[in-house]
Amino acid sequence: MDGGMPQFDAERIIDALRTGVVPPCHLSEVSVGRERWLESVQHDLRFVAGGASKVRILSAHWGGGKSHFLAMVKEDALGLNFAVSYVELHSREAPLDRFEIVFPKLIRELVFSGDETLESVLDSWASAFPYYTADEIEIELRKMTTSLDFRAALRACLMHAKGNLTAHRGILRDVAGWLGGDRVSPELKRLGVYNQVKITNVTEIVGAFLRFLLGQGYKGLVIMLDEADPVTSLTQSKRRNEANQNVRKLLDNADQHEGSYVIFATTPSFLTNPTRGAPSYPALWSRIRNVVNAGLQQVNKRSIIIPLEPLDSGELSDLGAKVIGIHSKAYEWDSSNYVGTQGIQAFTTRFAQKSEKKTVRSFVRVLVDILDQLEDTRDNGLFNSLLDQIEFKEDENTEDSAI
Repeated sequence: MDGGMPQFDAERIIDALRTGVVPPCHLSEVSVGRERWLESVQHDLRFVAGGASKVRILSAHWGGGKSHFLAMVKEDALGLNFAVSYVELHSREAPLDRFEIVFPKLIRELVFSGDETLESVLDSWASAFPYYTADEIEIELRKMTTSLDFRAALRACLMHAKGNLTAHRGILRDVAGWLGGDRVSPELKRLGVYNQVKITNVTEIVGAFLRFLLGQGYKGLVIMLDEADPVTSLTQSKRRNEANQNVRKLLDNADQHEGSYVIFATTPSFLTNPTRGAPSYPALWSRIRNVVNAGLQQVNKRSIIIPLEPLDSGELSDLGAKVIGIHSKAYEWDSSNYVGTQGIQAFTTRFAQKSEKKTVRSFVRVLVDILDQLEDTRDNGLFNSLLDQIEFKEDENTEDSAI
């Protein structure tokens, strides 16, 4: 562990691990066994920043560390000046078969480096816009997009950029809200924005928005689509086919969106289920079957698919040592007096014996609970007693948000 980590940060990390959520800082300090895949993604980001686009499928069992991995990708992407959006896919709120619903949610979840927001990015663009006459403005906007609504929205942002501040801020809110799925405000409608984001216009609006971001100096847009409700759980075959078609379109970059990096996070069942997963949709299966059939354990780091395999005993011991060190920092005590190297190995062995699903979240939460009790009692004999009693309770189909 980094000896320079502030005590406050260490306590925030332990508090997050205790409740099973992604730590808010120092992610690398609680990460093991994913270096190869993180290096691969970092290569992808540099590739996309050069003007390309790419899609990866992240595969892991429930509790296999998808959320933590995605959080580290987000950290790297923001450091390279990408805009980033993370969306959990739900069958009702954000269904993969309805991208016209998913895209507005992506907009609402957008984050930028620093304190930037979508409204402030729009404001910076409008404030720095170098043209003044209607003809010059129209020529420039036509270069950006064929979407009449998107052009009208940007034109509206220019109206009061160097004038009425209150009116300008109101329009910025309206435009951000429109991209985020709100109904078109009366003011925007008066200025020529007539249509909400819907199936008939979402593709051109996505392309226009990407070109807008690239024009503002961003390296691109990282989109993380994380299945909360798996495609395989959709009971209607029509909906599954639409969802699979959208995955296939992403893989093929069917809309030719430059500057986009998409990570679709799913479970192995999506890749292997013959009746409800990718194998049931030939147009998608043809893109990934060679990788799946070759065995996901042997995938090379340039593959479309990133399989997050369970951590082995050595990696779990390393993770345990990291958590113990951070707990010591958080509460200013020397946990090594109570749980040494042999204790970590004994805990890891017990986890292998008693945990059915062997999720990393369960490993960490139980370890933190033991450390909390040891720190409270300072009883040297308590660890062995707790080791005999522990149970690893793992929720059904609940996504791991910790490691």
